[in-house]
Amino acid sequence: LKHTPLYHQQRTLEALRAYDLVANTYNTGTGKTMASLLYLFDLNRKGKNVLFIAPTNALLGQHAGDIGQFVAANTLDYRVVQVSAADVRALRVAQDPSATPTRPGEVLQRLIRNYLEFEVGATRRQPIILVVNPDIFYYALYFRYCRHDRRNVFERFLTAFDYIVVDEFHYYDSKQLANFLFAFALFDQFGYFEARERKVCLLSATPTEEVTTYLDRLFGKRWALISPANEPPESAGYATVPTLT
Repeated sequence: LKHTPLYHQQRTLEALRAYDLVANTYNTGTGKTMASLLYLFDLNRKGKNVLFIAPTNALLGQHAGDIGQFVAANTLDYRVVQVSAADVRALRVAQDPSATPTRPGEVLQRLIRNYLEFEVGATRRQPIILVVNPDIFYYALYFRYCRHDRRNVFERFLTAFDYIVVDEFHYYDSKQLANFLFAFALFDQFGYFEARERKVCLLSATPTEEVTTYLDRLFGKRWALISPANEPPESAGYATVPTLT
């Protein structure tokens, strides 16, 4: 890493090593995304896939670019793949324009299983960082794809990723928020936090009391809140740097 992490970024990394779920609630513009990406060093070259969920398609492209730059700058062994509905449609057409279009759900689950199918000339498969919007995650988890694909897509999103980052957690509407909270309970019920050492990182400047209560009930002492309000007292004497807000 070229730059020394900020204090909250280092706290986030250390918490991810010790807890199943970590929520970073520092202000917007202070580098929460970077805090979540530091854990990629721990997963590097272990064959672990990553799911990064951004709230809008506009942020989807921005995050995919930032993550790609982070991976390249630190020579990490990942392939960053951006997926929106438009990206899936483009892959369907690129496969064979003269053939009957492949179903979106089939394209998506094949992309997660082996993205090399869609990259002519590529020879080495790397773990992926899949950058998606919340709608794709919702469709996958609630069997909203075609009946021929819904089970496969559900299984891919349930089992393929060992690190999941949800950005701007406060930004989502009630339906999307309920989807994520249900997903955490599902992961826990299936034992993925223990058996697969799965980690979840939530990035949110303004979490609600209801969400923290839910996390307390579900995870108990297995989750950590990284917040300006709970910094250790000795941090008051640390040097500060300006951040974009």
